[in-house]
Amino acid sequence: MYRHSRGAFNFQVRVWLDRCWIQEKPAAHMIMERSPFYQANVFVPINAENGRLTPDENNMLREMYDRSFRMWSPRGMIYLRSCPDNCLARIKTRGRPEEAGITAEYLQRIHAFHETAYMHGIAMGLPIVCIEMEGKTPDAVAAEVATALTILGARSARK
Repeated sequence: MYRHSRGAFNFQVRVWLDRCWIQEKPAAHMIMERSPFYQANVFVPINAENGRLTPDENNMLREMYDRSFRMWSPRGMIYLRSCPDNCLARIKTRGRPEEAGITAEYLQRIHAFHETAYMHGIAMGLPIVCIEMEGKTPDAVAAEVATALTILGARSARK
């Protein structure tokens, strides 16, 4: 995925279809990676910028996510903020072959897009909780995520 110039469109559509499947379960509480908001505002434009999407594919994905976002309103989103250098170190520690082509520059771009999307979401009044990852154990981050889920759940109950 990270080394090949094609396949980005198929991957983005697969992620979207998975979200559609999840949304068919309205009574369930779901936790998912890459919300449609972040998918549309981070990964679609990065793939377009890198030439991994044709202009038609980019426009189709934008329309798909715009429509999805109007139909699906999350109770909240949690942004796990981490320094790109530390992300790269974790990638190297994992040693996954499919992640071998990820560069520091790519992670810097992804981080910049995440930061812009976060600020845009906050300006729109979206329920986003930002958790700083640096210097914390996985257990500490998990505890903060649990607290954020409680806060976001309480917020949605008041609506």
